[in-house]
Amino acid sequence: MSEKRKAVQTLSQSQKRVTLTKAQKYQLCLDYQKKPRLTQEQLAIQYGIKQNTVSDILKNKDKWLLLDLDSEESKKQRERPVQFPEVEEAMTLWVTNALEADLVINTVNSLYSHSRYSHILLYSHTS
Repeated sequence: MSEKRKAVQTLSQSQKRVTLTKAQKYQLCLDYQKKPRLTQEQLAIQYGIKQNTVSDILKNKDKWLLLDLDSEESKKQRERPVQFPEVEEAMTLWVTNALEADLVINTVNSLYSHSRYSHILLYSHTS
């Protein structure tokens, strides 16, 4: 095995997966705009990610540059679509109402009971 291949193999084994927050992606795009001589490889090293990840981020730079850095959204690392939007909405409403009523939500049983109740409400209309 060649020395170069061993070095690459050792480097890839020691690297852990890095997930940037949305704010970091914003900053990466800003760095790329401010310093046009900065290569994608240099940005990859700076942010501890691979060059193809930098490329993917820069393909969506318009999206990242519109990000409001003061929002909670900027702290997130991933966008995951809600799998069951009706249940999510019902749970959000329930938690909001419980907190407004100064109720303490501290057991899995209360969430489980509410989720069963929500299921009955949501799906009784379809029958």
